[in-house]
Amino acid sequence: MSMLRDSVRLKSINHITYNVKDKDAALAWYQDVLGLMQIPKMVDSDRLYWLQLPSGAMVHIIENPDAPSAPSHHTAFEVDDLDAARETVMGKGV
Repeated sequence: MSMLRDSVRLKSINHITYNVKDKDAALAWYQDVLGLMQIPKMVDSDRLYWLQLPSGAMVHIIENPDAPSAPSHHTAFEVDDLDAARETVMGKGV
């Protein structure tokens, strides 16, 4: 599939937002399992956290009591060593 000359050329992912029932549990998971770093948020709200990957891409976590228990979408993260990443995640009980 070729890129159309008039199409938007996306450069990178800036952020992904997840609605979660428990923002503190989600924060712990992203920090402890995936090693994301919490960063200052640019929004004045106690319902959310911002985290950042080494690439600069961000994950925004928003607490929402009506959030689904299991999301109906997925996000793919690129890693250098898939086997090592799998071992690390499995070692953390995921």
